[in-house]
Amino acid sequence: MANKRRRNATKGAVGKAWRWFRRLPTKVQVGAWIALGLLLVVSAATSPEEASKDEGSQAPEQTPQAKTADEPKPKPKPQPFRATDAQVVAFFEDEMGDTPDFANGKRVRGSSCNRITCLVRYNANEAVVNAEKETLKDMRPLFEKVFSDKKIKTVKLLPYAETTSVGGKSSVSPVMRVTCDRAANDQIDWDAVDENGIKTLCDYVPLVKFG
Repeated sequence: MANKRRRNATKGAVGKAWRWFRRLPTKVQVGAWIALGLLLVVSAATSPEEASKDEGSQAPEQTPQAKTADEPKPKPKPQPFRATDAQVVAFFEDEMGDTPDFANGKRVRGSSCNRITCLVRYNANEAVVNAEKETLKDMRPLFEKVFSDKKIKTVKLLPYAETTSVGGKSSVSPVMRVTCDRAANDQIDWDAVDENGIKTLCDYVPLVKFG
């Protein structure tokens, strides 16, 4: 019975409040409804559950790590060989080592390379036993390197050495001219070919008489 009386009292209080609200001017009622609606919207937008979900979904900011001076720098990629005068001269000087006495410290006498052909005049190493054979064998890495530039079609080498005329006069002059083209290069293993193979597959012209 007590519970029933409390429910009846609550209904009576709500009914009185509602009748009092309905007696208010229409503008006041409309303003009250608008205020109530705004209050509900703000309450829903800032509810603790939604706020906690938003905070939990945010990824933590990452601080970029500064590079230290001790970190190794990446090594530059080696550049492919190109048969330019500068690169050809540098390779000849490095490959053939110390210059002979007659060369006065100069290995390459002249280089004329374009993007198709390459002519190199250079001071050959002094021969110990067989000048013709040793000079031709020394040419093998030189031809192989220049032909590694795929645009080169023809390579001509003109080695200089000390020569003696029939009259006994010494001088420095070209001793042979060897011209190889791309077709000959494609048939040659420069690590294995001997002097006779070079003379057969390339254009070989002796400019002095070899003993």
